[in-house]
Amino acid sequence: MYKIKQLQRLEQIHYLIENQKTGSPKHLAEKMGVCRSTIYELIDYLKSLDAPIKYSRIKESYYYCNPFNLEINVSIKVLNNNESKTIYGGFAPVVFQLPKYLL
Repeated sequence: MYKIKQLQRLEQIHYLIENQKTGSPKHLAEKMGVCRSTIYELIDYLKSLDAPIKYSRIKESYYYCNPFNLEINVSIKVLNNNESKTIYGGFAPVVFQLPKYLL
């Protein structure tokens, strides 16, 4: 569930940056219910995806200086007891067999 929470936070911060409604890093952390270091980690992660993020002291908001689209899709499909679970989390599916004690 931790990874899903991280993806939700990425979607939320992307929406706020896109609409220039983040506020200061401290305010953004309070708004999202996380610490400031988590905000910086999320922004650094978006920047690693080539997100053109800047901060305006005048507007007190992060913003994208060039268009940037972020689309996050997660799909979980539960199969019957004799089949495996397939989890799609990004570009490549990860397939694993559940241990019998979990079935």
